[in-house]
Amino acid sequence: MAEPLLSIRSAQAYKLAHRLARRDGRSSADIVGRALGAYREARLESPVAFYVRPTNESGADLELDAAICENQKINFGSDLQ
Repeated sequence: MAEPLLSIRSAQAYKLAHRLARRDGRSSADIVGRALGAYREARLESPVAFYVRPTNESGADLELDAAICENQKINFGSDLQ
């Protein structure tokens, strides 16, 4: 029996899945399947556990508020004059 085909309609998601698949030597369907599995597991996790996990996995203390503020870009809008 043939494997079901995966259809990715978002151009951005398609490019990202195929780029990761080439880099990791996997199929794009495997990449998407793993990502969806991780997403499902993350949704089952409490927010507190989610924010504690990166610190436990990396061994480094991560200040999320500082990281977010550091990478924010101010959008001043369009100059219509």
